[in-house]
Amino acid sequence: MPNEVLTVAQSYEADRYAQAHGVASLTLMENAGRAVAEEICKRWSPRPIAVLCGPGGNGGDGYVVARVLRERGWAVTAAALGERANLKGDAAAMAARWTGPVQTLQETPDAELYVDALFGAGLSKPLTGEAARFARDTLQRRVPVVAVDVPSGLHGDRGRGLDDAIVHADLTVTFFRKKPAHLLMPGREFCGERQARRHCSRTRRHCGPTLGPRPVRTNMPAGIASSSVGPRMRRARHGWRRAALFGWGQGW
Repeated sequence: MPNEVLTVAQSYEADRYAQAHGVASLTLMENAGRAVAEEICKRWSPRPIAVLCGPGGNGGDGYVVARVLRERGWAVTAAALGERANLKGDAAAMAARWTGPVQTLQETPDAELYVDALFGAGLSKPLTGEAARFARDTLQRRVPVVAVDVPSGLHGDRGRGLDDAIVHADLTVTFFRKKPAHLLMPGREFCGERQARRHCSRTRRHCGPTLGPRPVRTNMPAGIASSSVGPRMRRARHGWRRAALFGWGQGW
């Protein structure tokens, strides 16, 4: 079902369903980060790369990306937004597995590729401080940026920024299903190159259009007419040069 769309809340529900059926949340995060690293390796040769890690789950994905790329011979710098000691849960566990140095976002050195793992689709307030500065700088940089889930500063359901500080990505890697922000204007322009990818190695019910006994809605959020996305989706599939990749953490 390539045109299925889940809201941010439904995506969280999908994660909970996977965990309830035997997929550890740490496994989902590990596989998500590895998926991002693999897509980076498909497109770029090893070069200095800076992985910007936020204070939540997106940051945990970022630490996985950093570790995997370092294992593959890349020169990786991890930069944290906030104190790593304040991380909790899976994000803290993944940060502990990263054995390289961690700099502050302000100390991030120049790199030839950046990974935006600051904030995901659940962000509910505008970017501030160094995160906002980095987002605005991506307008001027001629260095590629890869976003995890959605570009930081972009609202996952509304498809627009919470203010003018939004990361401009060249590639966005998200998981399991598309979110409205990947399809709606102006959000999709911030996501970069668009290419759908779905894989799942578990039973069919983990990959199908329903998650558990109650179907997950595949319509757009309330207040967004389906006619506002249909033509745009068709144009995107045939004409866009930038793409978002879609997969699920368990199946990469």
